[in-house]
Amino acid sequence: FLMNNAAGPDELVNALGKERVMMGFPSAAGFRRGYAMHYLAGGKPGKPVLIPIGEMDGSITPRLREAGQILESMEGFGAELRTDMDAWLKTHVALLMPSLAPAMRAAGRDNVRMAHTRDAIVMAIRAIREGFQVLKSLGYPIVPDRIRRFASLPEPLLVWSFQKYLPDPRMRMSMLEHAEAAQDEIEFLKDEFMALKRQSDVPTPVIDKLSVYFNPATPPLPEGSRLIPMDWRFLWVVTGLLGGVAALVWLLVTII
Repeated sequence: FLMNNAAGPDELVNALGKERVMMGFPSAAGFRRGYAMHYLAGGKPGKPVLIPIGEMDGSITPRLREAGQILESMEGFGAELRTDMDAWLKTHVALLMPSLAPAMRAAGRDNVRMAHTRDAIVMAIRAIREGFQVLKSLGYPIVPDRIRRFASLPEPLLVWSFQKYLPDPRMRMSMLEHAEAAQDEIEFLKDEFMALKRQSDVPTPVIDKLSVYFNPATPPLPEGSRLIPMDWRFLWVVTGLLGGVAALVWLLVTII
């Protein structure tokens, strides 16, 4: 099953049996307009897009390897055999459904408008971090590592990254057009994540604040809104450390 999923595999396993269930993620996005399908799928020669797949018990089995070989036969794709597929899928939902999806709604359902609306980006970043804290409190690792590392960057750098990449037409395809075609799924997945949240004692004030934008009657933020102060603490610490090192070097040079 190549799908979004935050609730875990139990319902599928109970209905079909463990021996008939493997899970993964399709690594593609698209939407239908009239009779035409528009989609992003596959990578450039030498840079395939990886499709993560895994057994529910985390083992690497012969059938998992066979499924990976079949997926790799598709042009532009490769397979990534994972031992943590449930955590991968939960991370993906936390990254998008209670955070980026409502933040896009807060920005008027427009990726370019969101790039110009810093407050929507700041709330998305903070909601992602809250979602990851929820998962970690429940014992789920944040995977893949590149997502965990990206989310740990200082907030100003993340804001700059979003402002740079949000206007890209591929972002419009994957984050806006694709999401607009799957509104029911997004809200369903948001509810799955909120069920996880209720099992945790981690506070999620930004996720709660963004959740109101799932109501179509909620007006969007004004374009260009930048009332929320960014968190510069990490950069202040780094600046202070660099200043301390410079002062120590100057002192040593003076003494010598």
